[in-house]
Amino acid sequence: MRRTFRPIAVLILILAVVLLEAWALGRIPTRVQLVKFLDAISPAVTAIATVLIALFTATIWGINRSQLAHGRRVDRAYVNGGWGRHIDGKLYANNNNDGKTPATVHHMVLAILPLAGLPSTPPALPRTFVNYNLEPYKRDFFSDHVFVEWDGLYEPERVLYGRFWYTDVFEKEHESGFLLHVRPRWPAVAGFPEYWRWT
Repeated sequence: MRRTFRPIAVLILILAVVLLEAWALGRIPTRVQLVKFLDAISPAVTAIATVLIALFTATIWGINRSQLAHGRRVDRAYVNGGWGRHIDGKLYANNNNDGKTPATVHHMVLAILPLAGLPSTPPALPRTFVNYNLEPYKRDFFSDHVFVEWDGLYEPERVLYGRFWYTDVFEKEHESGFLLHVRPRWPAVAGFPEYWRWT
C-alpha cells in the first residue's frame, strides 16, 4: 500500500511547491482576473464541449446500429431444405427453419434436372406460391403443395433442385436453395455454388 501512495504524495508535494512559488512571485491571478479569463474563453469551451458531445453521440449511434444489425443476423430465420418424401410417383421437398424467429415461406421451386450439362446458374423456373409459416427451429416441414414427378429410378444421373423465398420476422426478404443427387441418401452436389446461394 505504501508503494502505491508514494507517487501520489510526491505529486501533491510538487504541486504545493509550484503553487507556493507562483504565489510568492505574484503569478496567481486574482478572482477578478480569473472571472474575466473564464468569461473570455467560454465560447471556445462551449464549442469544444459541443463537438465532443456530438462525437460521443455519433459513436453511441454507430454502436447501437451495429448491435441492431448483428442482433437481426443472429435472431433471424434461416430456411433451408432438401428431399422430403416419395409418394405415388411424386417427389416432395421438406423445409427447415434453423433460426431463432419465425419465417414465412411464400414461394418455392422444385425440379429434377439432368446432371450432364447442368448450367452453373439455376434455370429460371416458375415459382409456386405456398405461404408456409415455419416456427423457430422447425425441422422437416413437409411441403405438400410443391412436388415433381419421379419414376423412382436413379439412372440416368439427375439432380433435385429446390429454392425457397421467404420473409423473416423483421420483414426482410431472403432466399436459399439446394442441389442434391437423385441417388440413395440424396447426397449434396458439389461444384455448383449458385444453386446453394442464400441471402
